Amino acid sequence: MADTKLSALTELAATPADADEVYIRDVSEVASAESKRITIANLKAAMPHDCVFTKQVTSAANAGDVLVATVTTQPCLIKRLIVRSNGATTADLTNIGVYGGAGKVVTFIDNVTGVRANIAAADQQVYTSDPVSLPATKTIVITLTGGGATAVDFQIDIEYEAVVAGGYLL
Repeated sequence: MADTKLSALTELAATPADADEVYIRDVSEVASAESKRITIANLKAAMPHDCVFTKQVTSAANAGDVLVATVTTQPCLIKRLIVRSNGATTADLTNIGVYGGAGKVVTFIDNVTGVRANIAAADQQVYTSDPVSLPATKTIVITLTGGGATAVDFQIDIEYEAVVAGGYLL
């Protein structure tokens, strides 16, 4: 195979198995050691993939800002954020808003979309699918606005992808 062009090889017509190997040129090595092989499994592991972070929120309806997640040491691309009611929402709640970044400069769900009527019954949901990039150490908060201290019961699901290896939500 050393004297055969890559384009002259027979194409694999099926999905490669994780143990299959492909050629890779490792540019971090000296020229004489650049040629290497890598398994499909290791190649897949190195590629970004979607993750889902889930948080239960059971704070008082008038709690104000409640921390949902913090971006760790590398930035993350927030792809989708969903707030789902796990039961009948207390009448003490007026609305919710979900924000991110320093000083809540990013609005995921505003307080008009997050009005109690939109999340009053079990399984009612509000969401955003507008992508947002958050740098390392930034936070996502839910702001609970209401007239009383009865607890809410929400589940927040955040679909995200690390922009750089090591980025995740905590």
